Amino acid sequence: MTHPCSVIVGVVLKVLYETDRYLVSAGGEGAPIVTFQSYREDQGIEAYRNKPWGAGFLEICGYSWVAIQPSFNDWYQSEEIAKIAKKTKQHFGGRRPILYGSSMGGTPPISIQRFLTQLVGFPLCLSMSPTQISSWRRAG
Repeated sequence: MTHPCSVIVGVVLKVLYETDRYLVSAGGEGAPIVTFQSYREDQGIEAYRNKPWGAGFLEICGYSWVAIQPSFNDWYQSEEIAKIAKKTKQHFGGRRPILYGSSMGGTPPISIQRFLTQLVGFPLCLSMSPTQISSWRRAG
């Protein structure tokens, strides 16, 4: 059986932002949530283009979601994050989304909070200690 978080059946994804580094897609209707891709072994956007992290589960539960997917494990440390946050805010039209992610995806509510001051965040991560996560640094 396919896990509901790994596939979206019959849903057309709307692309909000795309570069060689990030793909930001949206779907669903309901309360707004932003998902952040967790650390993964397989790099690149194409393998995950139609499977944004957590989107299948959020579709089933009736949420409006935006999925932010980096092409490689960068811990969301790019200057592009400000543009992505702006596009996300525009998409939700003033509604305040919950930020949802784990592992690498749990760092954005803390590390990029200056761009997301009007969003609510729940970082679901094991550790935020730079000594335990050598590639992590606080943005800005």
